[in-house]
Amino acid sequence: MSALARLRRRGHDALAIDLTDTTVTLEGVTRRFGAKTAIDDVTLRIPEGSTTCLIGPSGSGKSTLLRMINLLERPDEGRVLIGREEVSAPGYPIEALRSRVGMVFQQYSLFPHMTVLDNVTFSLREVHHVGRDEAVERARRELDRVGASGLEDRLPDQISGGERQRVAIARSLVISPKIMLFDEVTSALDPELVKGVLSLLAEFTDSGITILVVTHEMRFARESASDIAFMDRGRIVEQGPPDQVFDDPRSDRLKNFVAAIG
Repeated sequence: MSALARLRRRGHDALAIDLTDTTVTLEGVTRRFGAKTAIDDVTLRIPEGSTTCLIGPSGSGKSTLLRMINLLERPDEGRVLIGREEVSAPGYPIEALRSRVGMVFQQYSLFPHMTVLDNVTFSLREVHHVGRDEAVERARRELDRVGASGLEDRLPDQISGGERQRVAIARSLVISPKIMLFDEVTSALDPELVKGVLSLLAEFTDSGITILVVTHEMRFARESASDIAFMDRGRIVEQGPPDQVFDDPRSDRLKNFVAAIG
């Protein structure tokens, strides 16, 4: 019985979903925006507990592909599966899915009128219905984990960009996600802040969480990913372990990309 059928039998308990297998699979996925095809017949598998980096030129569809995994975008064709569950099926409980899939965006997306602590506890209290004391305890633990302890009472505009990104990561981790999606999390940072955030991401690659990272940071991709997928014009052109992708690219398009990034 599918997760959707189980939820229907349970009266649509939105958080009853159990992602016991967090392998992410996209099968023949296509996404169009009007006349433009942003994602073109993509098939991709991200093994459970692995770290996959999506690389490629700007505008190649990387962020759109990432957003399709937690259904911020829906495929026009093809399927998105987590384990054996087709999460892109009509009627699949999106709230349940996002309660197990954390996502960190380029621009932090923190509530500007809330303190750091309230930002991190918000989903626990409002979506997961965790009591205030427990939510605060879990938030403080994750803030400490990402190196943002001591910022709890500040507003987002009172902390640095690097600190805001750490808070955004803590906000995603506090729900104990099975899958983490990172969308160019260093692109809005000053260069001196990038290294600290990338070091933080690298710490999670052995956590057992299934991780997909869209990045232009090639050194991070080489050193931290178990697998690299190179995208261009909405397609996966080449995929493989970092040494193969960077040192022995097979397609002319990837060879040119690797040569360009030096």
